Amino acid sequence: TASTKVSITANQTLYARWKINTYTVSYNANGGTGAPSAQTKTHGTNLTLSSTKPTRSGYTFAGWATSASGSVAYAAGGTYSTNASVTLYAKWTTNTYTVSYNANGGTGAPSAQKKTYGVNLTLSSTKPTRSGYTFLGWATSASGAVAYASGATYTSNSAVTLYAVWGLTYVYNSGNQYSSYTGGWSYTRTFTGGGGNSQNHPVETTSFSSSYIEWKKSGTSSYTFGAGYFQHSTLVNMNYAKKINIRYTAPIVTPGVWSGVTYYPSCTFSVLNSSGSTLASTSLSLKSAVSSITTATIDVAGKNLVSSRVRVTCSATAIHLLELTFRLYSVYPSY
Repeated sequence: TASTKVSITANQTLYARWKINTYTVSYNANGGTGAPSAQTKTHGTNLTLSSTKPTRSGYTFAGWATSASGSVAYAAGGTYSTNASVTLYAKWTTNTYTVSYNANGGTGAPSAQKKTYGVNLTLSSTKPTRSGYTFLGWATSASGAVAYASGATYTSNSAVTLYAVWGLTYVYNSGNQYSSYTGGWSYTRTFTGGGGNSQNHPVETTSFSSSYIEWKKSGTSSYTFGAGYFQHSTLVNMNYAKKINIRYTAPIVTPGVWSGVTYYPSCTFSVLNSSGSTLASTSLSLKSAVSSITTATIDVAGKNLVSSRVRVTCSATAIHLLELTFRLYSVYPSY
């Protein structure tokens, strides 16, 4: 060695001895896990980088960079030829997921959207259309229930196809639907976009500017809608309905008072079959004005609803002034 002392008694030639340099290649998962173990590179000899790839939830491994924020310089299993030690940092690409739309019998489904991992996606506000039906929302299967409204927030980190859910568009026709009334009820119809004897009635009503049928009565002891009921004669697929949803308001309710007792009107929603027999019903007591559009639900699972109709009747027992204005906005099924 350089410090070794020897005795030389004759001429000598000393030859240098060389040790080849080696370099350490280390790996940093850079937010992920499972980085490969360090490797040793020999000077002048190419090193095949580890083929082991780290993982990170919501991200895809893109390759190795020479700094934490650098660009990809090496692929997993690539060749490292530089004669220097280095730490290689994993580079990550954020996962994206495709949200596709299926009009499910209609037309005009929105274009597919991309959702980024960890970032909420606002679903398209575009609504498909289908003749004779009203768009209710989006389901995650062709026969599923509504899971998302148009323009709702999608949070799942997964690809999905959303299927349009349709409800029948019901039609009010003059004639046998509500041609006569008993007990002196006054009756008017209001339709968005003008009057007429036949009007499409929205399945889902969300504002008071929409179409409705209104009954009004005051000052008698009995309040009955009589023959004034909602009906559709060809309720296609209604046999599959589990519930009938009725949207209504009672914006004016003046209770009757008799001998110091306040009497409130009670109303009953009934689903009748084609012969007029009651299949199912639900009742409510109007103890205060229902000033916002409210939904009442009737369980009709397993009922034969072909040519069925919905009837609304209201009554009160007080022999005193009582006023009720009742508006029926829409009737629609849940499957």
